[in-house]
Amino acid sequence: MPSRQIRNVTKERLVEGRLQVNPSGFGFVVPESGEDIYIAAANLTEAMHGDRVAVRIERETPKGLEGRIVRIVERAQDSVVGRFETDASGLAYVIPFDRRIRADIHVPSGRSLSAEPDDMVVVKISRWPTAVRGPVGDVVEVLGNVNDPGVDTQIIIRKHNIPDAHSDESVEEARRLGGEVKPADIKRRTDFRHVTTVTIDG
Repeated sequence: MPSRQIRNVTKERLVEGRLQVNPSGFGFVVPESGEDIYIAAANLTEAMHGDRVAVRIERETPKGLEGRIVRIVERAQDSVVGRFETDASGLAYVIPFDRRIRADIHVPSGRSLSAEPDDMVVVKISRWPTAVRGPVGDVVEVLGNVNDPGVDTQIIIRKHNIPDAHSDESVEEARRLGGEVKPADIKRRTDFRHVTTVTIDG
């Protein structure tokens, strides 16, 4: 059986899927069904990692389909965790922690929330990127210096949108229980309070 040859797709064919960007710059659009579609860096246009996009199939090669993103269907996120920096002229920007987000995010003057260089921050995107300019955003939370203890945990929490706040009901129950261990609390339990213990969560 002859090998599949490179051919141009003459009839426009659009496919929707989720964009997965490689830190090297290229990406793949993963549709709900069918094979993944390779997207060269130049054909990502204004799309960002995780976005749901419409891609035009441009050609088929022995390695698979190749395409160009023609429309953003749905943005994956409107905020990004990254390191706050300024250049020699004083212009501020955020370098995304997730290397799959390729573009730095410009922070206009007065929108930095008093962040300092090397602070890890959460920046909310106020203007999406285009083919000729990068994204713009406002710093909405300063997590602390990148080297401060505990900041790495906050980065992961914000990056993956992990809930870290307790409900009012939980707080009230904890207040009601108090901090004192009563005899009834250890009844039918083995008391290890005299044993030195190390846990993974500190």
